[in-house]
Amino acid sequence: MRRSTQEITYLLLTLTAVIWGGNYIANKVLMRELAPLTAAVVRFASAAALMLVVLGLRRQLRLLTRAELKGVAGLGVIFFLHNLFYYFGLERTTAINASLLMATSPVITCLLAERLAKERVSLLQLAGTLLSLGGVFLVVTGEAGVAVRRVALNAGDLLMLFSAATWSLYSLQGKGLMATLTPLETTVYSWVVGTGLLLPVAFLFRSRAGHWLPVSAPGWWSLAYVVVLSAVVAFSWWYRAIDAVGAARSSAFINLVPLSVLILAALLLGETVSYSQVGGAGCILFGVYLASLQETLAAKTGRVRFSG
Repeated sequence: MRRSTQEITYLLLTLTAVIWGGNYIANKVLMRELAPLTAAVVRFASAAALMLVVLGLRRQLRLLTRAELKGVAGLGVIFFLHNLFYYFGLERTTAINASLLMATSPVITCLLAERLAKERVSLLQLAGTLLSLGGVFLVVTGEAGVAVRRVALNAGDLLMLFSAATWSLYSLQGKGLMATLTPLETTVYSWVVGTGLLLPVAFLFRSRAGHWLPVSAPGWWSLAYVVVLSAVVAFSWWYRAIDAVGAARSSAFINLVPLSVLILAALLLGETVSYSQVGGAGCILFGVYLASLQETLAAKTGRVRFSG
């Protein structure tokens, strides 16, 4: 891969993390008006419809082959399970636990990448991913010594761990489909399947007084953000990056999301930032840098294999 192309890919991954950080704040507004699974259905159904329009305008709508249909269906089921575990887990655990457990996704991706996606994982990638994970811990817990004592495991933690694992599978399996499908096609068709599976579950768990659409201007702006930027734009960049540099290396940038939340919360919500969070931010940035180093430098440090 040319250096300029690689730099553009890493820029898109960084912007994706920033957008997904803002998604946390937008969802806080949206969840005041919609039940969690309802919001997920509205978000991804709207995004899938918008993506289908884009494919139509590009004249890229076509009938999928039997193998592609099978792959898309499997990816859609993984997408459905990821959202199911995430939203039910989030309702049953704390924000600290949820953030820490979701931050294990890059580590899980590294462990699975070589076996499932035939990707080589270097020691630098693994070290950078683990360092970023430690930085996420400091960013999320803030004053670490106090916050750690408040962390208590509960039933939702297992669901959040499953959510992290299914996100890793979603990224890895999606790369396999991009041998014949574009990143946009891979995303939209899997979302059609996954959202179709989420719809009856969302209807089942929706309260009688619940809405299917926002009822205020901030709610509509938040919905526009999570659909257009967080879903359509960011997910397209995400799969484009996976296709270019691999799932293991791309997944390291997921640890920039808590850092993005930290910065946006301080700027937009006036929340204070502790010294330990600043230190954690440094660990995240340096860890992502290590994990994204060029293949030639990574080769000099040796390879680590996880398959037997």
